[in-house]
Amino acid sequence: MGFLSGLNTAASGIIASKAALDINTQNLVNQQVSGYKGKISILKSEDALNFEDEFNSVNVRNSTKEKLHSKRLSFSENMSEEQNGVCIDRVIEDETPVDLVYDPTNPLADEEGYVEGSNVNTTKETINMMEYKKLFEVSAAAFNTQKSILNTGLKIGEK
Repeated sequence: MGFLSGLNTAASGIIASKAALDINTQNLVNQQVSGYKGKISILKSEDALNFEDEFNSVNVRNSTKEKLHSKRLSFSENMSEEQNGVCIDRVIEDETPVDLVYDPTNPLADEEGYVEGSNVNTTKETINMMEYKKLFEVSAAAFNTQKSILNTGLKIGEK
């Protein structure tokens, strides 16, 4: 069961990184669309839940703990204890304010002639893309390592 769990964890990282890359690509493709608001994928992992439990058991002043909790992502309650690996917890809309562009000829313009631009930041999206690509590479390497260990174990069992 332990080896299969490792394969499942690595595979979930591959799947989650691909899904996050898809969302990232949608943002980049739609960055010139008027009024488009970028999407942000929130990843969740079993390790983060374990960290949360460890963090709560540490003797830290409550004021410090509250500050750190407020900066962490909130985790969904529907992840079962048997489930391990990485998944996309949710996709949220980027709340970064959009610029208004004066273009009275645009059919989407308001009464004053302004059109909402997109809030997609190319630099931020490129950095996110590199992060998700690295997650994909690490997950693929972990999967291949687990596969190699299983193959070696099977060869030992043959003798």
